[in-house]
Amino acid sequence: FFFAHAMTAPWVGAALFAATYVVLRSLKRDFRFVLQNIFRPLLNTRKMVMDAPSHGPPPVLKDLVLVGGGHAHVHVLKMMGMRPMEGVRVTLVTRDLSTPYSGMLPGHVAGHYTADECHIDLAPLARFAKAVLVHAPVVGLDRERNLVLLGDGRPPLPYDVLSINIGSSPKMLSGSAADAVTPVKPLSGFSARWDIITDRVRRRGAADGVTRIVTVGGGAGGVELTLNMQHALARLLRSLGKPPSLVTFAILNRGPALLPGHNAGVRRRVVRICRDRGIDVVTGVAVARYTDG
Repeated sequence: FFFAHAMTAPWVGAALFAATYVVLRSLKRDFRFVLQNIFRPLLNTRKMVMDAPSHGPPPVLKDLVLVGGGHAHVHVLKMMGMRPMEGVRVTLVTRDLSTPYSGMLPGHVAGHYTADECHIDLAPLARFAKAVLVHAPVVGLDRERNLVLLGDGRPPLPYDVLSINIGSSPKMLSGSAADAVTPVKPLSGFSARWDIITDRVRRRGAADGVTRIVTVGGGAGGVELTLNMQHALARLLRSLGKPPSLVTFAILNRGPALLPGHNAGVRRRVVRICRDRGIDVVTGVAVARYTDG
């Protein structure tokens, strides 16, 4: 199996500082994005409403449309619910009614959380923000007329301020072993893909077959996910009366070392943990294609 680059921060206690750093940096980046790109364009709207005479409900002066239910938009909805902006109508357009929280994905893999516990239900969050919820896919934009084009035969949705937060998907390389490649993103389908992997390991392990799992990406998320996969699959094999050595692991990284951007002490500890746990680490390599064997 190959795994595309993963989530956030190392699982083991020795790398807890790195985990905290990555999560806080991600939250800071999300908050800065929300402040600069969403709320600043709406400040003039609040001033216009405050200066206008009050006769009944305030008019809708700006349409803020949020496409996707990613982390940044979860923050926006929470902030709008706590401090509504008069004159601003918020609309959330999303293909999925629940959004996975990436920071909990490795814990889900390890068996600490269920799939439901790792997801945020967007419907009650939209109600809290008094936002219109549109459950539909977005198929395009008309930037000249400020329209969001929706699938399922729905009419276009006008906007004054538009924010897109739909996540990312890795570019899949060509090769003869496509069925053995499991991308981590999009996160919405990873839980089902992980179930397929555990079923394969269970069947091979029962016949004393060895499974080789390779994680492509040596950042904090790739390392954390690998450690959690090893923990979960070792427990699975023990439950079958089989040795954990029937699953082997490797991490491939394009850069010269694991955990780029972290301090040298954290990198050394993580490399030592991988070595102690029998995880092969190969750095300075780029994956061009994959084949059987």
